[in-house]
Amino acid sequence: MAQIAPYPHPLGVLPQFHAQQPTTLVLKEKVLSLTGDDFYIKTVDGADVLHVKGVVASLSGRKEVRDTQGNLLFCIRAEHFSIPRSYYLENPQGQKFLSVEGKWSCMSHP
Repeated sequence: MAQIAPYPHPLGVLPQFHAQQPTTLVLKEKVLSLTGDDFYIKTVDGADVLHVKGVVASLSGRKEVRDTQGNLLFCIRAEHFSIPRSYYLENPQGQKFLSVEGKWSCMSHP
């Protein structure tokens, strides 16, 4: 796998998760989840980094992202009626702090 050059300074909104060196992360889905949306993000040596938990009765497909102590870091939510699909993140107080918009493409090349 090709290595991506590191960004010249820390990039992110949660400083406690800024890596000091290149780090490979693995997404491990929780197979027997009732929602089907629970998964863990771990290092390649198996250390937990984050737990993403799907909320069962959420119309926006809400997922809670928690640290290894179970503290809520932020929620991932889908925008209602957005085509293509768009998402946003909100902090534990319910304030939006990041959005990702989908993009249509026809016959695009990677």
